[in-house]
Amino acid sequence: MTYQSPTILGDQEFSIMDDADFSPTARQILLSGHLAMLHQATNLSIWISPEKISHYDSRYKPIPAVACLASPEGRNCTVQTPCFVAGGNKLFQLLKKTQSKIDLMEHLDDLLPRSGRGIGLVTCQNGIQNSINDFEDMCRSILDKLALEKPLFIGLYNKTHGKIVNIKSDLFRLKNEWVLNPISSLTLRQLFYTMGKRLSDIRPYMSWLHIAHSEGVRIAYNCLSKSEWGLANQSSRTLQRQLIIASYGGLDVIRNSQVKQAINNYSVKDITFHFFASQYITKKVPKPEDMAQPLREEWKEKEQIKSEEYPYPFVYRNLNEEILITLLKSTSRSTPKLEGDHGFLDSTYQNALKSNFDIFRNRGPGFIQ
Repeated sequence: MTYQSPTILGDQEFSIMDDADFSPTARQILLSGHLAMLHQATNLSIWISPEKISHYDSRYKPIPAVACLASPEGRNCTVQTPCFVAGGNKLFQLLKKTQSKIDLMEHLDDLLPRSGRGIGLVTCQNGIQNSINDFEDMCRSILDKLALEKPLFIGLYNKTHGKIVNIKSDLFRLKNEWVLNPISSLTLRQLFYTMGKRLSDIRPYMSWLHIAHSEGVRIAYNCLSKSEWGLANQSSRTLQRQLIIASYGGLDVIRNSQVKQAINNYSVKDITFHFFASQYITKKVPKPEDMAQPLREEWKEKEQIKSEEYPYPFVYRNLNEEILITLLKSTSRSTPKLEGDHGFLDSTYQNALKSNFDIFRNRGPGFIQ
C-alpha cells in the first residue's frame, strides 16, 4: 500500500506495510500524529468485493472485507485494514441485488434496524498474538451467540504476529509503541467517528456494542480519551449516548464517563487483571476467599449473581472514577504460565460474553435486527 502526502513528505512515497512491523519513516509519521490528525472527518469505507459476495448466503457468518481510510482532500492517502462483516438476511438481499463491489457504510440505512432502542450494531477488535484466522474465530464466537437476532456486525482486525512462536515480535512492538498499533488505532478512531456521526443522524436512539479484547481494549481507550488518537468533544458526546463497550482482559479499563456503558471483564487468573485492573480494587491482588466484601471503602458491590448461568460472582463499581469491573472465576481447564487465563476463546471469557449478552437481553437494551 502506498502513502503519499505533499503536506508531509513532498513528492516522496513510501510503503506502509499491512503488518505490525513498520518502516522507521512510517512509524515516525504515524506516531507523530500527522497522519492520524490529518482530519477527524477522514473518509471510512468498508468494501466487500464481488468474489466474496458470490460465496455469501443468508446465514449469519463472517464475510472478509476491507476497511479503507482516505483523506477528505481526496489525495492518494489510504490505509487498509482487513475486517469481517455479517448481517443475516438484510445483507444477503443487498449483496444479491447489487452483485458488485459495495461500500457497507453507504448502505447503513438499509442494514440497520428501522426502529427500536436496542443494540442494532456490534463491532469488535482483537488483541495481540492473533493471526487473521484467529481473528475470524473470534468473530465467529461472537456471531454464534447472536444468531437469533443477527444485528449488523463489523470486526476490525488488529494485525499482530500470531500465537506463541511470534510473541517476541508482539512484545517488542508493545514495548516500543506502548500498546498502540498505529494502523489499528487510526482505523478504530475513524470507525468511532464515522459510525457515531451516522448513527446520530439516522438512528439516534439505537445502541451500538463494541467488543474488545486485550490490546484492543487499550486501543479503544486511547480513541475515546484525550490523546493524539482521541476524538473531538462533539464526537465523544455522541458515543456517550449510544456506544456500549464490553471488554475482556483489557490492557486498560474503559470508564463509564467515556461511553453510554462500559463493562470490564477480568478473570482473576488473567495476568492483565494483575497489571491493569487490580489497582482499582485493592493494593494487593485479591484472593478468591477474600472476595466476599468489597476491598476498599470507595468501592460498593453492585450485585452478586450466584446462578451457574453467570460466571461472575463479584461486580465492583468505583464511583469516583466511574469504573465497573467484573471479576470472573476462572473456568478454563488449562492456562499458559505467561499470560494466565487470558484467551478470548477460552471458556472463562466465552462464558462471560454469553452472560453479558443474556444480561442485555433480559435487562436491556436487548438486540434488534
